[in-house]
Amino acid sequence: MKRVFITLGILAVFFPAVVHASVHITEIAWMGVAGTNGQYGEWFELYNDGTDDVDLSNWKLYSGGGSDLVVTLTKTIPAGGYLLVERTTPSMQDPVLGINDESGSFGGGGFSNSGEDLILNDQNGATIETLSYASGWPAGDASTKETMQWDGTHWITAAATPDAPASSDGNNNQGDGTGSDTTDGDTTENSQSTSVVTTSPSHAPKIHNTPHITLALPTDVYQYVQYKFSAEVVLENDINPTRGVFLWNMGDGTSVKEGKLAPIIHAYQYPGVYTLWFGYYRSVFDEDPTLTSSATIRVGLPALELSTVGTTAIEITNDSGKQVDLSEWKVAYSGTTGILPTQTFLAADASITIPSMALGLQTIGKYVSLLTPTGEVVASTGVSNKKSPTNSAGQSPNNLSSHDLTASAGSATENMFADDTSTDSTPPSPTRNRTRDYIFGAVAGLIIVLFILLERFMARQE
Repeated sequence: MKRVFITLGILAVFFPAVVHASVHITEIAWMGVAGTNGQYGEWFELYNDGTDDVDLSNWKLYSGGGSDLVVTLTKTIPAGGYLLVERTTPSMQDPVLGINDESGSFGGGGFSNSGEDLILNDQNGATIETLSYASGWPAGDASTKETMQWDGTHWITAAATPDAPASSDGNNNQGDGTGSDTTDGDTTENSQSTSVVTTSPSHAPKIHNTPHITLALPTDVYQYVQYKFSAEVVLENDINPTRGVFLWNMGDGTSVKEGKLAPIIHAYQYPGVYTLWFGYYRSVFDEDPTLTSSATIRVGLPALELSTVGTTAIEITNDSGKQVDLSEWKVAYSGTTGILPTQTFLAADASITIPSMALGLQTIGKYVSLLTPTGEVVASTGVSNKKSPTNSAGQSPNNLSSHDLTASAGSATENMFADDTSTDSTPPSPTRNRTRDYIFGAVAGLIIVLFILLERFMARQE
């Protein structure tokens, strides 16, 4: 029993160090950032190469070999993820826009440009990592603002990649080491030349996969209908970055730029074949994307017909040859609207009959319309929908007969539009008929008056 307690005691002492050994410092902007007062905008990056999230609450980073507390951490770093810690001052509130995982003032006046001895301790005071560079930083450049980055083998000097893996374009040549060493109110110039260091502990796993992007896109896209578009970015070492710059170009003049990866919602307003493009940039400083992907999106309206079953139900017929998702589409009659439930699907070349009561409509009459979730009319009773209906802007899109979406631009696709030459037979409008009668009556009256005047004029001439 005594041995058991001793064993448990040993595990209790060493277990925290075992759990947290996966967290490392992988990038340091000891020189700050470019721009006015940029010398104050210092930051550093942590990476978790483990398989579990790690709570960094009360972890501490020290400089001066442990004598000066730089910052106390409070957040959780995800497995396979990054956490960026920014130094904030009155003149530099947010050095790396759009990220800001952790921020606060750095003790000891921030990082010295001449070098630092840094110690990262966990909440129990156990040392997680030590970087002994008081004699000079092994990488980074104060003049170009290129940062010091760990590439899995050694420290390199490269353009900043906050919250992302080290740049593949970096070099292991020591930066010039010149620049502003600052506190919140003082500025000092320092110059230090050091040799290349390649013997740092190996903190990052070696590359073992091909970086790529996987797009999750709707399989059938209808005009006016909103859809969700999402992407997964996979970098070296199976890392899935959630921060950086993520740019969507939908191919229809719409683009969406995000600093955090998340799905977007988009509706195409016109039928056609569009090339969707997605790009991932490691940071806001990159001009060219790290990874890109594209897809062909074919947009149209399904060939649907609508009819009434007495005054108690409607029937929707799908002639498009593909299943149609009618989730949250609308049925309108006489100023009232019912909404089809989510996950309402209509099979290809099939019909469904829906009681009006199920849509919240007490009764229906002769003229009923089927609308997309955004309110565009797709079909109406008494109207032949073999040809696509005219939308609210007066345009007549073609029908969708098939749809193809491929993961690479230029792939062969099927013809999505049905050949059709039939015409619409829109029911007459009572208001339009009355207007026409009024105009006809006015013209007839004018002709009679002119005839009488002409007759009198001829009589006077005689």
